[in-house]
Amino acid sequence: MYAMKFKSRIMKGTSGNVRSNMFIYKLAAEGASESAVVMMEDGDAGKYNRGNRSLYHFLENGTPMILGIVLNSIVYPRPVFFLFIFYCIGRIGYTIGYTNKGYGGHALGFMCDRFAYLIMMGMHLLIAIKAF
Repeated sequence: MYAMKFKSRIMKGTSGNVRSNMFIYKLAAEGASESAVVMMEDGDAGKYNRGNRSLYHFLENGTPMILGIVLNSIVYPRPVFFLFIFYCIGRIGYTIGYTNKGYGGHALGFMCDRFAYLIMMGMHLLIAIKAF
């Protein structure tokens, strides 16, 4: 997990239960008596937060891809294999880009991810159309 690289920089081994936190927060308006709480975006804490967010993005978007692999590989085994490799490369690029650069840094990985995902969903549609 790419975020773990930054976790050790902000949470030491003696931090106790604090190490179980998935995100680091701060007050949006420093010094105000009332303020919204937002995730930190700067420094290693920001990289840690973005790394964990990219993991959650994968969990949200990965399930349809897994189903696509299982269902489409029966009809299109070789294209599905190459799409899966391309999807994995895209997700790795997404995670590294988003973690290190923030919003916008993930664009190339996101495009690879979406390309593979949409082709996979198109295969679903094509199989369904041919089945009827």
